[in-house]
Amino acid sequence: MSPVTKTLYVTGAFFALLIVLPFVTQLPFWTPIAYVALSLLTFAIYWFDKFQAQQNGRRIPEATLHLLEALGGWPGALVAQWYLHHKNRKAAYQAKFWFCVVLNIVGLVWVCVNGVESVV
Repeated sequence: MSPVTKTLYVTGAFFALLIVLPFVTQLPFWTPIAYVALSLLTFAIYWFDKFQAQQNGRRIPEATLHLLEALGGWPGALVAQWYLHHKNRKAAYQAKFWFCVVLNIVGLVWVCVNGVESVV
């Protein structure tokens, strides 16, 4: 199985779980929509960054990419990394990326258990 296929399975399973969670936890119903929007935005920004890299243009700062990942765009980033072959070989980047994924999932679990009011 190719890395792109594995990535699509992982992100698909995550989104399927996101659709169910509002029915069984305190997760707001708009959360899956926010994740899809952030993932599409993050994928587009990865694509633009790769395009800029190929053109020797102005790049997107890695801190911006990591912020989008931590806010919930990590599924789009994960697909972009393997589909676009961008930022998937750099060990230092990958360490920060997976930290953002874990941070986001911990936040998601927190909201599922305690509700969004506990964050604000």
